[in-house]
Amino acid sequence: RRAGAPTFASASLGGVAATLVASSTASNCLVGIYIASVPSGATGTVAINHNETNLVSCGYGIYSTYGLSSITPIDTANINDFPTLSDALTAISGGPIFAVSQAPSGTATFAWDAPMVEGYEQGSAETHTHSGAAFSPILSGAPTVSVTPSTTGGVNGVLAAASFR
Repeated sequence: RRAGAPTFASASLGGVAATLVASSTASNCLVGIYIASVPSGATGTVAINHNETNLVSCGYGIYSTYGLSSITPIDTANINDFPTLSDALTAISGGPIFAVSQAPSGTATFAWDAPMVEGYEQGSAETHTHSGAAFSPILSGAPTVSVTPSTTGGVNGVLAAASFR
């Protein structure tokens, strides 16, 4: 979080360069989804690099997934539409969907509409809260899945989401 519109530079997971597949930014808020094909059993540092000189705080969440056909997303959402954040992503049966949202308020709490399941939520004294959610559909065909976080105690900020096969 910082005053203005922050940007990412790069990220790596255990020394493996990660690719930014979805991101959204608005004043004071930046969220992104990076993916990397990390060898099984690997451990290491998560490094998030940015282009900011006045960064106040940064938080991150990590999910792991196995057996993807591709690390290229099927569909993405990059939304900074106030006050409602929502999108319908194309999904493939068994393919995960990951989403992250941030609100510019340290007292905000998140609720994710079904079928998304919240995996983490973190607030900070620097007055921001971020939350991540995931879902792995067992559906036929190529349906769409609604990705919708909502907040209480703060205002909606930004949303990034990606679905994979």
